[in-house]
Amino acid sequence: MITYHLDYRSPPSGLGTITLENKDMILIQCQDEQTEVKDGIYSDIIVLNHDFEDFINLRKAEIMTLLAHGVTHVYDAEEWDSGITDKDGYLHIRDYIDIMLKELNAATQIP
Repeated sequence: MITYHLDYRSPPSGLGTITLENKDMILIQCQDEQTEVKDGIYSDIIVLNHDFEDFINLRKAEIMTLLAHGVTHVYDAEEWDSGITDKDGYLHIRDYIDIMLKELNAATQIP
């Protein structure tokens, strides 16, 4: 299982972390929120070419990055009790993408 954990810490070190099957971790950051991290923690740091305020394009890039790295499950602390997670609190990647697409669609609606 390849997982993605969203980072809700304050301040966060990035958008989230991909954990590969071999336990290597990849940090995902956005262009304007790059924070220093200790050496040796992450096998790679990917900086998405979008600012945090560019929600739509940032989330699209995030989804594409997760798919490119073979992520199968997402842990989102805000969704753990939504009824769509497994017993360990993980969303299947398809469910996470569905949630993100609904948010992106809502963000593009003209009031």
